[in-house]
Amino acid sequence: MSKIHKNWITIIIFLIFSTALYFRYELELYTYLCEEESNAPACFVLYKEYSEREMSLPAKRYLKVSCEKEYELACNELEKSRVDESR
Repeated sequence: MSKIHKNWITIIIFLIFSTALYFRYELELYTYLCEEESNAPACFVLYKEYSEREMSLPAKRYLKVSCEKEYELACNELEKSRVDESR
């Protein structure tokens, strides 16, 4: 097998492995970014992920944290959810 083929196989294996790790540790990555790095969009992504999994308590927590960090989309979503709850 030529050196070029070996390089391509190595790159493909690396990409597959990296993708698998990302999908395995996706929530942990966003949790770290949100809590340790104060990344408001990461908190909002966590809200969306937990909402899709129908885990309302962590979803609400991360939505509030994201809004507290002044992420406009999160504040709009929080306001929308407050209006829906008041009905």
